[in-house]
Amino acid sequence: MFLRDTSLIPNAKKYVKIEWDDDQNHEIDIRDMVAFKSLFDDIMPKKGADYSYDDKKRTTAALSVSPDGHVLTMSIDLGNMPRMKPEVKSVKISGRHIEINMEIVSLSPLKQPFEFGSKFVLKKGEDIVGKLRGLFSIVPGTQEVSFDGTIRRGVSGMVTLQGDHYKHYEHKSWQSYIIKLFEVEIDMDKAIINYEDDESDETDESDEESDSD
Repeated sequence: MFLRDTSLIPNAKKYVKIEWDDDQNHEIDIRDMVAFKSLFDDIMPKKGADYSYDDKKRTTAALSVSPDGHVLTMSIDLGNMPRMKPEVKSVKISGRHIEINMEIVSLSPLKQPFEFGSKFVLKKGEDIVGKLRGLFSIVPGTQEVSFDGTIRRGVSGMVTLQGDHYKHYEHKSWQSYIIKLFEVEIDMDKAIINYEDDESDETDESDEESDSD
């Protein structure tokens, strides 16, 4: 990141906040997709990951000033960001319909929005037993995320909610690669099941729409 002839005034806590111009066009130039995915693989929720927080694992930056004193260069090391920690709050099943609500906490400063909803699958081993949609973004702090879709009857035990697809207009974006790194384990034995609203075993329209994309 480069700043030219910009005043930087620390606040009472000795922090400096850099305001970007609204008309400034920000773009990500991905030069190495493997390294880019590796970065997000370290911070996305992941099956079997260690979510313990290491206070020594922080995002760091280095500053340098040009010889003429007019350009400040900031290099940010993104390799030490803590992993996002999910907590499943509820799993509700009514017939073949399933709703999963969870809270995701991110202690890193990284903010990368997913402007549109993503598709997710529930996997039992390598077998897909459910298809859901949800609006997920990478943001600092705590966010509540809801996933809604259909599930095969009789699924029990541990399953994995996994990112499957992100569609941005008619072309792939970086989000379409990153969403596949999302993994959260779900205990179906703790699901709240509504047996009164039992539906037929036929595949509903939402499944057909998911398969057609």
